Amino acid sequence: MHAVFHPVILDTLKKVEQRIHYIHYNPVKAEIVFHERDFVNSSYRNYEEDNGVFCNVMVKPLW
Repeated sequence: MHAVFHPVILDTLKKVEQRIHYIHYNPVKAEIVFHERDFVNSSYRNYEEDNGVFCNVMVKPLW
């Protein structure tokens, strides 16, 4: 089975949020972990509401 790539322009906040959710949920779907935060290499914890420290990333919109 070959991987199929579908490039998507992330031009709205909704699209960005959908892709972030998709990336975080992949280890759960693959049954590697029970919850997104349990995956060692996941950035899920950065997005949790009770997280007092959020990684600072400069984002420059293209539009």
